[in-house]
Amino acid sequence: MRTLWAILLGGLALIGTAEARLGESKEQVIERYGQPITDEAGGPPFDRVLICKKDKYKFRIGFINDKAETITIISTEGLTEAEIEIFLKENSSGKGFKALEIMEALGFYPEGVKVKFYEEPDTKRDAIVLQDEYGVSLTVNSEAYLALMESRLFPKPPR
Repeated sequence: MRTLWAILLGGLALIGTAEARLGESKEQVIERYGQPITDEAGGPPFDRVLICKKDKYKFRIGFINDKAETITIISTEGLTEAEIEIFLKENSSGKGFKALEIMEALGFYPEGVKVKFYEEPDTKRDAIVLQDEYGVSLTVNSEAYLALMESRLFPKPPR
């Protein structure tokens, strides 16, 4: 019974920390975390990039048109499966993220880096978890961010 309470209380504590959300404004992010440790004009495609710290987490939030369109949560202490699931749920449009079966990222990442991809059915949101010797990061990307990146990588030919 004590173990169950510890898990429940740990989950509730986590919900209070890992809650950066896609679509939030800079003001909402600052209200949630306090003053960022870094607030800079972003390079393309971002208008601004904030880095915030709360508890064991650092959050890197990229803004496009004053909305959080990509969020990376970083922890040198690692992220548990429960933490990853909560973060994905908080950034879902309601459909929920599903893990993808992809062969070792097709050799794109260096040896020793563990990679796990997620996508949200019926939307264009995606997520990626990277784990290496330095820690774990989880990035969630919005539909707007992915569409912008796709248009830059594969521009339509002029007519």
